[in-house]
Amino acid sequence: MRKLAYILAGFMFMSCASSRKASQEEDSIKDKQIGVVHLDSGCGAIITSQIEGADMKLYPVNLSSDFKKEGIKISFVSMPSRAMQPENCRVDRVVSVDNVQKIK
Repeated sequence: MRKLAYILAGFMFMSCASSRKASQEEDSIKDKQIGVVHLDSGCGAIITSQIEGADMKLYPVNLSSDFKKEGIKISFVSMPSRAMQPENCRVDRVVSVDNVQKIK
């Protein structure tokens, strides 16, 4: 009988942990943002954008080469990335970008 109670408690704990992780992933997905691409000698391409009222420099790990041009204004969706930033690159966040579109 004790084994059954431990098994049930284990399943309840695992189900709560998985729903918590899913809600954290949903919270990290942001709405579309607008930014400007700049070329930097240490980073390659960076995006300057205003996030939560603050000017931020973002290092996009997967930005297409079509958008790696100085001064292009883009809209995009970003998610935090666990990738490391280049050694001489001074940015506020390393991000993965998706749904990138050029704004005229």
